[in-house]
Amino acid sequence: LLFLKQSGLIDEEKYSHTIKFLKLHQHENGGISTYTQENLQAMGYRGEGWSMPHVCVTALVAEVFEGDEKEKALHFLQSQRQSDGSFPAYWWASDVYATYQAMKILGADSQMREYFKRIGYENIFDLSIKIQALASLGLDTETLVNELLKKQQEDGGWSSSPILKIPRPEIKPGEVTTNVEVANDKNRLFSTVNALLALQMTKKK
Repeated sequence: LLFLKQSGLIDEEKYSHTIKFLKLHQHENGGISTYTQENLQAMGYRGEGWSMPHVCVTALVAEVFEGDEKEKALHFLQSQRQSDGSFPAYWWASDVYATYQAMKILGADSQMREYFKRIGYENIFDLSIKIQALASLGLDTETLVNELLKKQQEDGGWSSSPILKIPRPEIKPGEVTTNVEVANDKNRLFSTVNALLALQMTKKK
C-alpha cells in the first residue's frame, strides 16, 4: 500500500478506502488482526486465533496508520516485547521477521541490537532478515553477506524452507506450539526477495 501511494499508482479515494478497511482489524488494545471475526465466520472458520491481534501484522499495518490509531498500535507492540528483546510471531516459524518489523516501526535500542547480533539462522529467509536488521543498525554484515552469496542458486534465486506457520483458527497467539503446520515457501519468493533486499541494503556505494 505504501509502495502504491509513493509511486502514485493508487488514488486518494482508494487509499482512504483501504485504510478504513485496515482500521476494522484494529482492536481496543491497539493490536491488529489478520481477519475480523465476521470475515472468519463468512469463510466458514470457527475460533478466535486468526481474529486476535498479531504482532507480525500490527508492525506492518502500523506503518500506514496515523494519529491515535498508530499510537495505539505502537503501544500494543511495546506490550508484546519478550524478555530477550524479541517479538513473538504468529504466522512465522521464528520470531526474527516479527522482531525486525517491530524494530523498524518502534526504533532500535541496545537490547534489539544485541538480539540481532546474537541470534543464529536456520534458513535463507532468517539469514536475510538478520542481515537487513544488522545493516539498518549500522553493524558489520560482510561475513553473513558472503555466506548468502555462496548459497545463491544457478537460476539466481535462493532455496526455500518451511517458514510459514499455519495455526488452526482456534489457536490463539501465545498458544502456538511446535505442533503446528509449517508451510514451505515453494516458489522461493519470500526467500529470494528478502535475500535481494539484504544485498541491496549492504551494497557498497
